[in-house]
Amino acid sequence: MAETQTNGGLPPQILKQLRLIREKFSRDILPQIKAKRSFVSNGEKRREKTRRPSCQKSAIRFSTFAMTLSNDLPDVQSPISKNRPVRMTAIPSQTGQLVSVFVVAIVTTDPPIYVFQKIQKKSAPGFPGGGIENGETILQAAVREFLEESNGGDLTKGINIVSYNPLCIGKFVLDRAVNGEQGAIVLVEIPESEIADLKAGGGVEDGEVVEKLFFWTFDEVSEKAESRVILPNAVKIWDLYCDHLVNAP
Repeated sequence: MAETQTNGGLPPQILKQLRLIREKFSRDILPQIKAKRSFVSNGEKRREKTRRPSCQKSAIRFSTFAMTLSNDLPDVQSPISKNRPVRMTAIPSQTGQLVSVFVVAIVTTDPPIYVFQKIQKKSAPGFPGGGIENGETILQAAVREFLEESNGGDLTKGINIVSYNPLCIGKFVLDRAVNGEQGAIVLVEIPESEIADLKAGGGVEDGEVVEKLFFWTFDEVSEKAESRVILPNAVKIWDLYCDHLVNAP
């Protein structure tokens, strides 16, 4: 007598095999597939990066950076390695000249927060930064600008980022650039203990007073960049910073 067939005519022994295969797939194979990086969104990759230091100990340090005499700068998505330090001098008349520097400062709280500032003359918040003076390296300018703009008008205060391994991660064409002028992006992580030394009111030497400071998480900055409620240059910087998080080794 033929065995009873069920479920669309499939014999019981076939159904049993299919059940065993399905159980093995769910138990042993599917978890491995989901663990693959291809199943992780770029947003999640970036969030994972922010959970661990983005400035590794192997990154180039300021002292080495400042003493080099090289004049080339790697492309935007090619972070400067310890074997490729650069030095750039500001020459305003040169087309495509690197004229500004911006600091992506991360305070290592839990979760990490990013420092933004609102300049009185600006329409929206942006990253700390300013012009590169003649003869300065990128990091020298970054250190000077951040110190000036974080001192709250008290020249004995402010944060000197030189001790925290600042890293130049690229450059970009500035918003409304007339001759392709560019800005460099410097990344630095600041200990939570330093946050008390970040004060609004600095930057008066440049005639641009920092009227307010903001401390936003990764998700908050991403949302503000998406909705364009920060300065256009800050949106560009954030996009390149996120690319750096995804692509950096």
